Amino acid sequence: MTRSKILAAAFGALAVAATSTAALATTAWDYLGSRQVNWLIDHDTIPVGIVQGTFDKLLLKVRGNGLFVYDLKVTYGNGSVQDIPVRFHFAQGTTSRVIALAGPTNRIIRNVQITYGKPYNGNGPTYVDIFGRH
Repeated sequence: MTRSKILAAAFGALAVAATSTAALATTAWDYLGSRQVNWLIDHDTIPVGIVQGTFDKLLLKVRGNGLFVYDLKVTYGNGSVQDIPVRFHFAQGTTSRVIALAGPTNRIIRNVQITYGKPYNGNGPTYVDIFGRH
């Protein structure tokens, strides 16, 4: 393969990556809540409620230290629960994939329970932020 073909392929891949990243960045995400990870507890519940509205997708962001997230349990307004296996190690400052919620679109979320394991590295507290999209 010639050098010009390699460069053209590389620029094409960068253009596709930039386009998909820009589309995700321009999508409106609402902040639903945050929790500081506690050394003694392996899960937290973030209340959302009807005031926030309805959602069909979730996104997690980890600040501070890295964090291993095992599961999310989303409790909806009608009392039904969706267990979402995440099982992913988030490096400091990273976000999850877009998590599509099951069932009808635009559901009221009562709360989100996060089950996690925090790796110790001595770099201060870890925070988990949850965002939702209508």
